Order: sequence, then C-alpha cells, then structure tokens
Amino acid sequence: MIKYTYDEHGFAFYYFILSTLLLCLVPATIIALSDAWKNKQQPPIEHHSCACRLCQQFRSNHDDYNSAIKKVLHPKKIFLVMGWIVVGLLLHQVSHADASHGIWNPYEILGIHEDTPMVDIKHLYKKLSLTYHPDKAQPGSAEEHKKRFMDITAAYKVLTDHHTRKNYETYGHPDGPRPFSMGIALPKILVEGSNRTIVLGLYGLVFGLGLPLCIIRWWFQSRRLTKDKILHVTMSMFVKELKEDMDLKAILEIIFAAKEFEETVHIESQHELEILEMIDTQIAEQLDHRSAEKYSKDTENESPSHRKARTLLYAYLLRLDFNQLEASDYRTIRKDQREVVKKTIHLLRGLSEIAKTKQWLKIMVHLMEMKQYLIQAIYPGEPPILQLPHITAHMLSRYQLIRNEHITTIQQFLGLSESDRQLFLEPLTEHEREDAMHVAETIPKLCVSKAAFKVSGEDVIAAGSIIHLILQLRKGQFVGIDPVAKAVVEEKAVEPSEENSDEEEMLDIIEVSKKIPTSKLPYGHSPYCPIDKKPKWWVFLGDPKVDRMLVHPRILTDISDVEKISIPFAGPPHPGTYTFSFFLKSDTYCGMDIIQDIKLTVRDPNETEDDKNEKLSERRPSVTERKPASLEDLG
Repeated sequence: MIKYTYDEHGFAFYYFILSTLLLCLVPATIIALSDAWKNKQQPPIEHHSCACRLCQQFRSNHDDYNSAIKKVLHPKKIFLVMGWIVVGLLLHQVSHADASHGIWNPYEILGIHEDTPMVDIKHLYKKLSLTYHPDKAQPGSAEEHKKRFMDITAAYKVLTDHHTRKNYETYGHPDGPRPFSMGIALPKILVEGSNRTIVLGLYGLVFGLGLPLCIIRWWFQSRRLTKDKILHVTMSMFVKELKEDMDLKAILEIIFAAKEFEETVHIESQHELEILEMIDTQIAEQLDHRSAEKYSKDTENESPSHRKARTLLYAYLLRLDFNQLEASDYRTIRKDQREVVKKTIHLLRGLSEIAKTKQWLKIMVHLMEMKQYLIQAIYPGEPPILQLPHITAHMLSRYQLIRNEHITTIQQFLGLSESDRQLFLEPLTEHEREDAMHVAETIPKLCVSKAAFKVSGEDVIAAGSIIHLILQLRKGQFVGIDPVAKAVVEEKAVEPSEENSDEEEMLDIIEVSKKIPTSKLPYGHSPYCPIDKKPKWWVFLGDPKVDRMLVHPRILTDISDVEKISIPFAGPPHPGTYTFSFFLKSDTYCGMDIIQDIKLTVRDPNETEDDKNEKLSERRPSVTERKPASLEDLG
C-alpha cells in the first residue's frame, strides 16, 4: 500500500522552487547581460537614431521613447530582480534549515558497525547514557541532551532485542513491514489547518481554470492571426478589395478599413470627437492649399475607429501639430497617432504578400513608396527634399522665385553650387543649416556599377535556362540629378576565354568582401516616425509593359562600399530580345530609388555552335571600339 504524506519541513518544496527559478533566471540573465554588453560596445551613432537636432528633439518629446521609467519598470527587468531576490531568500532558508530528519539508523546513532558484538554494544550504551543523561547536561543544553539520550536508548533497545533487531534488518523498521510513503513537495504549513482551503482553491484556479484558459486563448489567438501577425479577417478583406490598377490613395482607403484599428483605436468621449472634427478641418485646409485636393470622409459607412485612424494618419502625413490642444488631450492624440502609424506600416506587409503572390509590379512599387512616405511623414506626391530637417515648402517657393529653378530632390540640393546652396538655406539658423547638410550627406546613396545577365557555364543565353542577374552596387554620390536613373544595358557577350566560371565568380565576390570592410549603417533620419528605422533596400526584376514581377523582392541591408549580388530567375521560354527593368528601392527614404532598363537577348537552344559564334561575332565590338560601361551610362 502506498501512503502519500506531506513533507514536514518543506525541504523538497524549497529545492523544487529553487531549481525552477534558477532554470529560468540563469539563461535570462546571461542573455540580458550579453545584450547589455553588446549595446555598450557599439558606437552611439550605430546604435541610436539619427544625430540631427530635429530627430533628438522629437524623440525626447515622445512619452514612450527611452523614458527612464519604462527602462526601470520593464517586465523582463522586474522578473530578473524579483527572481534573484527570491533565490537569495530560499538559499538562506535552506542553509539555515534543520536537516536532522532522515532515515532512522540505530547503528549510526550509536556509532558502530553492523557486526559489532553485543558486549561492545552494551558497554558503549552505558558510556553514552552517562554522557548524555539529562541530569548531566550543562545549563542551556538540556533539551539537546534529552533528545540525544532518547535516540541512544531507542537504538540500544532495537539492537539488544532479538525480535525488533530482526524486523529492522529485514524490513528497515523495528515494527516490521510499513506502508510505502512518498513526500509531497509542499511545506506542511500550506496544507494544514485554515490554510488547506486556500491552497486547494489556488491549485484549482491555476491548474483547473487558469492553465486551460491560457491554452484556449493561445489557440484562438494563433488561429485568428496569419504568420505576419495580421488578422485573418483583415487579410481576407485585403485579398477581396486590392485591385491591380489602384493608386496610393486607394490603397490607403483599404488600410483604413482594417479590423486591427477597431481593437486598438477608440473614440472615448464626445470631447474626443470634437477634437477629431477640428483636425479634419485642418486637414481639409492643408490639402486645399497644397494641391487643391478635396478631403472627404465617409462618416456614415465607417466605424468611429476607422474614422479616427484615417484622421490621425492624414494628420501625420501632413505633419500637423496639436499644440493648440490641452496637455492631456495632446498626449492622448499623439499616443493614438503613433499606434495608427505603427499599425499601418505593419499592415503594408500583408498587402505586399498579396502583391507578391499575384506578381503585381505596380502595386508592389506603390506599397514600397507608401512605406517611404510613412517613415518620412511626407504626403504622397510632395517633394522628397522635405525629408531634410527644417526644409519647408515656403523655402522651395522662395528659391524658385529668386532663381527660377524648382528644387525637389536631395540630389538636386547637393548639386547646387555653394552660393546657391547658401541662398536656399538662408532662412535657417546656423544650427538648422548644419542639420540639413548633415542629413543630406549621410543619407545612404547607391549607384549601379555593373548590371548583366549570365548563365552558368554558357557563352550565350538559351531559352528556358536559369539566368542570373548580376548587380554590383557601390556606395557614394548619385550619378546625375534625376532620382530615377534610367538607362538601357544589354547583357554582355563575352568570349569563352574571358568568361569567369562559377568558382571564379564566387572567389571574386569573396576577394572584394575581404578588401573592403563592411560598415554597419546607423538608423535612418525619421524624426516623425514612432519607430527607429534602419535603412534597407528592395531589389527585384520586373516587366513594366505587362505589369508583372519576374523576381520577388530581395532585401539588402548594411551594404558595403562594393556589394555584388546575383539574382536567379527562370528565363523566357522563347528566343528574342526582351527589355526588363530592375528596381533598387529604399524602404526608408523617398526619391532614392533606381529603376534601370536592361535588355536580355535569348537564343534558340537548337542553334548550331557555328550559328552562335557567327551571331556573337557580329554583335561584339572590335578591340579598339570596346570600352567598359561608365557610371554615367548606367545611371
């Protein structure tokens, strides 16, 4: 028979809790210390946001950005601190606990072996009984002597009585066979008396109700979200509403109808509704002043949450301030606006997945540009130069009146002469000019120094083969002023002796990486955006004539001074000359994209080797005429 008993002293309970805590705390502490060390080792310019004064000012004004309270009260830090405090208390409790309880052994009590003769046992008993008799105890040790004397007497009786000694040697207990007992890892104080009901109630709540509810919640939460953490009902609406011929404004209308806003954005009172009406009026005035665009809101067919999301996002893109509001209303509106912007940026990922699945080129480009506008807080269609700090539309109009020249891009701004640039920046203070120049010069600038098609091991490109688009990117100044570099590049026809093998191509890429160290880019300039954004680029191949993507976007980050990439794709099934376009689009800055046409000539795989050589020699220039394509040619 098995009998379950409680651990009288609670040792098993202490060790169980101690082991469980250490199992969680040790890895979490190592990870936290490792992250803290890495953050400490990184230079500030690479770890923090843009160092311009405008970014620092906006970041410091955000209630939830790097606040000391948020750092101190972070749930992970609270768990680590409280966990180690509990570990210390448990260690103190265990180290000072009485561990005298254990398996009762008469031989250990008397300090003898099992084969000790009876005469020696009796002699030792008399000696110990005289030593530990309670009447012989010194003041203050009477209780200890009494307990010791009782143990010695009990051990002597067991070993001198034939029946009890046989029971002990056979069954491990003087009284004979005993029921098997197993201690439960709970201290007795938790399960006895008035505490029993509380403990059993907590046990029932945690394991009978809490654990099933957590599992059910996790299950339904995972079922209602896609792999990109977007509600399935929202993705279904996106699939139904997104059309191939939509523009940016129509895409925004789809985003405003997302179910996520009903769960995160609410209109709490009539006072908040009045504030939104005031903001709507400002939006309508700004749009009418800037582009004569009419701002209309459908308040009858959309929920209050969707209406609020629309208002706050338009106000964000137009960079409206809410300084006329009271402090409490200002903080509430700003907090909700940041949530709307974060959610909108996240929802663009779901729309991008749909565009990739359907291979819609124009929609994918629109979504990428929409993300640029959101990161930089620029209304779609406005000049990209407004990304620079302190640059306003009034400055653009002023310079146009004086010089009769319209400046719209950062490239044009950097291309101005020193005198013209000073004239353009004249309305700004010295510090503001420094900020504008600092951001303009530090924005990553890429150019394409090589663009060619290649088939591994072949001199010409045959129909149906796997083709690699070889791109070599360089960091530096843009070539020319036009933000969209357009050129036509044909695939190179190289003599067999000049053609590198795959192994040589890979070795060339490795050698370039060894010679030029890769430098990590800092976070981008995005003072209005509620998140720190590290610049990345999308690279993909498309055919604008049929509005189709040939290769899904590939993400690049931390590009070194020279970056060489290879993008494989399935070539056209029929011979001919095709004109495609490869896109290099920033996900952080507006007007920094490169769209470049590139020609691909596909041969018939059934052509004879003589036909291939004849066509190859006809189109190959002579040695005196042959020259490498310059950056100006490639844009």
